[in-house]
Amino acid sequence: MKKFLITVFSVVLFLLVFVAVYRVWGARLNAKLVKVAEVKRGDLILRVKAPGYITSRRIFTVTAPIAGEIKGLNEKVVVGSTVKKNQVFCYIVPTAEEEKSLQEDLKFAEMNCELAEKDLEVAKKLYEMKAISYQEYRAKEISFLREKSNLEKLRAKLEPKPVYSPIDGVLVKAEVKNGQIVTAGKELFVVADLNSLVAVLNVFESDVNKVYTGVRGNILIDGEVKFSGEVENVSLIREETSPGSAPTYKVYVNIINRMDPSAMLRIGGTVVGELTYRVIRNVKVVPLEAVNYEPGSLSRTFVYVYKNGRARKRYVSVGETDGTFIEIKDGLKEEERVITSGSYFVKDGEWVKVEKE
Repeated sequence: MKKFLITVFSVVLFLLVFVAVYRVWGARLNAKLVKVAEVKRGDLILRVKAPGYITSRRIFTVTAPIAGEIKGLNEKVVVGSTVKKNQVFCYIVPTAEEEKSLQEDLKFAEMNCELAEKDLEVAKKLYEMKAISYQEYRAKEISFLREKSNLEKLRAKLEPKPVYSPIDGVLVKAEVKNGQIVTAGKELFVVADLNSLVAVLNVFESDVNKVYTGVRGNILIDGEVKFSGEVENVSLIREETSPGSAPTYKVYVNIINRMDPSAMLRIGGTVVGELTYRVIRNVKVVPLEAVNYEPGSLSRTFVYVYKNGRARKRYVSVGETDGTFIEIKDGLKEEERVITSGSYFVKDGEWVKVEKE
């Protein structure tokens, strides 16, 4: 009987050990694949990232000096072309109907001027003979000068009026064509100074207090750094946005250096600004994806430490993040390994397997 009991006990013990070993090895065989990263020291570069566009501090609108018809439009002057100061864009002349009316007025003005000039000659001789007073002579002189001035004004109205560039720059807008009738003051061309380019960024209200005059950063085009710049002004006026959109403020960034020799900035071109507002040196960091938050609490953060093939949950104190790495203030030691990819799906004490890079 005693022998039988010993045999039964041995079998049960063997089965228990077998089950335990099977569970351990089974768990190991079915371990979840994860990626890990070492806790290390590094620098965190904190940036504000915002979309924007390129414009110029010096933009001039060229308007029609008089009403009339567009003539002699310079075919070489097209949007995007460079222009020189005083370069003529086109001319404005009176319309056919207005020219006819001016020509008639001109004939009367020429006759009146001629008569006034003859009257002045007669008055001059009479004054020299002391037949009339100086006041009478002066009245004739003034009458002649008035008629002469009127004649000159009419002749000037018949002459083509040049429309020209006020500065050296690039033509960014042109809304004219030959034969077009325009009114005085109508916008015809817009010229911008390419030596005064600035990036205008639309920074979210939540980030704008991090940015101030003197902050430096990079200007990206198509995701690549092309220029460096420095903030020269932060608007105090909130921009109008569509319902449901986050409020933004305009931040003006002076273009300093061309990082890519082949890069070109174009008026109105879209860019992305990355403004560095703070650098934290030599702190413990881990990839941002390694940090998890307790459900219902954004203040309690934890990571899974990879140790002896298992995931071990550990609460940590975190600091700033640059969007890729996050500062670990307390809870981890250098060279410990934390689970990054897959940390959301593991549990404390669970077997895991490190995925090979």
